[in-house]
Amino acid sequence: MNTRDIPEVESLHNELVKQRLPRMFLHQSLYHAHRRTIVAEYPTESGKPVLIGFASAHVTTKPDWPVALEPEVDLLSLAVRPEYRRHHIAESLIKAVTGSLVNTCRFKAGEQGALVHADIRCGHTNRAFFEQGMGWEEDKEFQRTLPWARCDATRFVTRVAV
Repeated sequence: MNTRDIPEVESLHNELVKQRLPRMFLHQSLYHAHRRTIVAEYPTESGKPVLIGFASAHVTTKPDWPVALEPEVDLLSLAVRPEYRRHHIAESLIKAVTGSLVNTCRFKAGEQGALVHADIRCGHTNRAFFEQGMGWEEDKEFQRTLPWARCDATRFVTRVAV
């Protein structure tokens, strides 16, 4: 993503997620080393590509982690226009944002890839996308350690090869 994409990403997020992004959310993706937003574009006949989706994520590494531990990536936002869904665009965006973040880390992902988390509201329609469509596993430990998450949210987790 670059600066010219910010208005389109904000608009797409508002349209699909029905929620406004915090003012500095996308700016941090441009300037913070551990935050990233990747966009997917589709070419048009006019030559100007149209933005069809995006993924925003944050990577966590800690200096005291052993080198054997891979970075953990938290998926913050993911959106794909409905007419472009079911073409693995979301999966490609997740892989691209994960790879981009891991490449900036002092500790690289191991052979198994990076650990990626997505926190989803329990009743949200995206739950089925992560659980059945993507085959991610629910992190039951997450719900046991955070009391507020027991009824409100769940965490899905997978390893993404980078």
